[in-house]
Amino acid sequence: MLGKRMKSAAVVGGVAVMALAMATPVGAEQHVTPSGSGSFSYSQILGSVDGVTGVRGVSTSGPETVLTGTEGNFSGFGSTARPGLTTTAFLYQGVASGVSKGAPVHLLKPPFADAAQSNFYGPNTHVYNPSTIPTGSVRAVGTYGPTLVTSKGMIYLGPVSGGGSWTSIEVPSRGGFSVVGGTNLCGTDPSCRVLNTVPHSTMGDLVVGNYDLTSSLSTGNAFIYNMTSKKWTLLNLNGSMDAGTTLYGIWQNGGDHSPNYTLVGGAIDPATGIAAGVIMNYNEQNGKISNVTYLNEGNPATVTSTTHVEGITTAPGGFMLAAQGAALERVFVPTPGRSGNFGTPVWTQVAVGSSALCTASVNGVPTTDQCSFSSADTVYQGTIMGTYVPPGATLPNTYVANPTGTYQNR
Repeated sequence: MLGKRMKSAAVVGGVAVMALAMATPVGAEQHVTPSGSGSFSYSQILGSVDGVTGVRGVSTSGPETVLTGTEGNFSGFGSTARPGLTTTAFLYQGVASGVSKGAPVHLLKPPFADAAQSNFYGPNTHVYNPSTIPTGSVRAVGTYGPTLVTSKGMIYLGPVSGGGSWTSIEVPSRGGFSVVGGTNLCGTDPSCRVLNTVPHSTMGDLVVGNYDLTSSLSTGNAFIYNMTSKKWTLLNLNGSMDAGTTLYGIWQNGGDHSPNYTLVGGAIDPATGIAAGVIMNYNEQNGKISNVTYLNEGNPATVTSTTHVEGITTAPGGFMLAAQGAALERVFVPTPGRSGNFGTPVWTQVAVGSSALCTASVNGVPTTDQCSFSSADTVYQGTIMGTYVPPGATLPNTYVANPTGTYQNR
């Protein structure tokens, strides 16, 4: 999706064709094994130019969810943009299963003068933060701008159908009181400025994402924005603010008023020099980042390809993550004991490329892996959602991969 970094365009293959099945609604009571032996059923959801980027439950156990995403052209998918078709942020509330194929979404155009393009990346709902999100409202974060390559951040608070409040946010390039530590990103370079501010996810008081500078577009860096204090924390991992660090997902541990969070994204692993997924703990009261752990696809002893984490949700005994590298994966990361440390991840392949969604006739023979792109963008209660470009199409659709194993959600 626009603004996302370190994504792999690989399509999963090598697994027997799976039949397209009616999926269990996301959020319903499911049973999913947190192991590498799980399997999924695959369905298309929403319309043919709707790309889902984020999910939160409307209740802790019911089937309804709120989805965020983008309708229209896409950047970073290896697909062909359609002239005159812009990106527009959308919200959807309902079940996410085969029954929601073709379901209409609510297009929300930001009220800013330069908002020709807009994208939503991550939502949050009243059930998780009732103190700051009124009943019947959602909070969603994303980007807007005059083009697909220059953007500011935005926060929406209101009904799914629109009519709420909008706030524009942008990482300060010159430091000052609003930046923790007063970090001046541009130094004395008069031509330097923040080109992109890309909020990816929100929960509690916080918004997480990444930014680019006009002087350093190749890597960028991650931020944590506190909506209450209006202060920015700019990540400095391993002594570097230029290590390709991104934050894509956030989970508030301990409920509505807890200061403790778990964050996920990507960064250069100092042990290998290769981009890896990353998971860490953050305390908003003292600003401390701890237990920074790098995740390499399949936990290989020798890392050969990049990995990136796209989303996070809680799971009994740890967290479920959506990740991708050479393949698309659901990852269970255990959190043993009370130390806050992360245990050895368990990786489960999401084989959308080998499903009926990516099967087409080649010389009269049904053949898998015919999608030109697929991604794993978000996760909720063991279910993975992402985008794929179907055989013969130029723009992505959204798939839902519902688990068919055994495991109690919460």
